[in-house]
Amino acid sequence: MIITTSATIRLRTILVTLIPALIISSLVTWFVASFAQSILNRESQRFGNTIADQLAITSADYLVNEDALSLNITLRDIGSRGEFEFAAIHDAERNLIAQVGKPDETHLIFTRDVTLQNILAGHLRLGLKPNKTPVTEIIIATLVIFFALGAGFGVVVWFYGDLFFTWIIGRDKDGSTEPIQQEILHQDICCLIIRIKPDRLIEAHRDKLANACLLYSGRQETHGDDIMITFRSGQHIQNSICCALLIKAITELLPGKLSFKAGFDIGENEEAIRKHAAYLAGISEQQLLVSQRIYNYHEGLFENVQLADTHHPIVGDGEVFTAEESDTLIRNQALQLCES
Repeated sequence: MIITTSATIRLRTILVTLIPALIISSLVTWFVASFAQSILNRESQRFGNTIADQLAITSADYLVNEDALSLNITLRDIGSRGEFEFAAIHDAERNLIAQVGKPDETHLIFTRDVTLQNILAGHLRLGLKPNKTPVTEIIIATLVIFFALGAGFGVVVWFYGDLFFTWIIGRDKDGSTEPIQQEILHQDICCLIIRIKPDRLIEAHRDKLANACLLYSGRQETHGDDIMITFRSGQHIQNSICCALLIKAITELLPGKLSFKAGFDIGENEEAIRKHAAYLAGISEQQLLVSQRIYNYHEGLFENVQLADTHHPIVGDGEVFTAEESDTLIRNQALQLCES
């Protein structure tokens, strides 16, 4: 389970959200820039071919009449437009008649034969300045904008992550938080009974217990001195044990000496399992006791939890078991809840 109030989880949320967004935005930007470049190249080719065809027609008479002045004026007009940086006209023997600018390897070169009445009069060469999309500049600008927006998103998640979590799970009109309901409800009910004493020390920290129940989708009720938490959906057995161990870890972190007793049972008769869970809580000593029915479930069902047989003077062997956390996950969750 994940607690959104921890610094580690907030950082992970920011990274998990922003890294895929960064990759996707970079790929999309590169694709759009490359696509735009291909369109520009295609339009440049079309434009260059059109101008070369027209210039070959208009220069044919000048070339046949050996009117070099008119050819130079025509080429200067072409060069003054800015698109073409080089233009040259040669006669049929490839002698240079008129030229504007100098050829360059980067130019898009267009060549045409200048003909008049199907007689070759000369040759035309045009050098068009290529239109290049600033792909690198666009990607850099996109990354700058992305990191600016990402920094704002990170600040919001870092300082207001709890509000997002509360908004996602929803709140009742009275401000109480409802657990997230799973689509599949089990016929059997997990019943957890917890007793924490003294009341005066735990009263100010009821919200932490409520958040622990919320985290593991438990429904909390109060019966006298007992806190009854029921689980009906999802991984209800795993959630029940983790919730109890989380509350136990919270009581160990709170100031003062608190007495923790907890019992856990499962079945379809809610009243019967509540009584048995209360009985187990009554004989508990700073531990979570679970029934044999819980232990009989497949061992692989329990994550982060270890069940062990316990010896008690008023119960037989193999009837009651203790549950302890097997790693630091629950302890870390308790630290995060106590810091919030």
